[in-house]
Amino acid sequence: MKHCLFAVAAALLLASSWPGNARAASTLNGTWSILTRYGEVRLEMQWSDGRGSSNSSVHGADVNALGIAGALASSGEHVHFSLHREAGDFAMDGWVGNAQGGGTYAFAPKA
Repeated sequence: MKHCLFAVAAALLLASSWPGNARAASTLNGTWSILTRYGEVRLEMQWSDGRGSSNSSVHGADVNALGIAGALASSGEHVHFSLHREAGDFAMDGWVGNAQGGGTYAFAPKA
């Protein structure tokens, strides 16, 4: 359920901040971070809308579905994972460990 909510919220937020149809075929880049508090994993994604405004979105994350549960519990590992959604694909890259982490992502919208 959390995984589904993340997908819907991320797609809506990205669509609402997209600067126009001319960039629809472009890749949107941003940063992500993960923090575990009180047994709950939160994924925050940040991006710029290209007009000098920064945006962020925070969601519950299912680390098992992301494939990074082991890395998150480690003392530190490089991770690369993808999120495939109806609106497009997120390619995530970064470091996680000790119940936190972060990195960069690229979102490629579907045509």
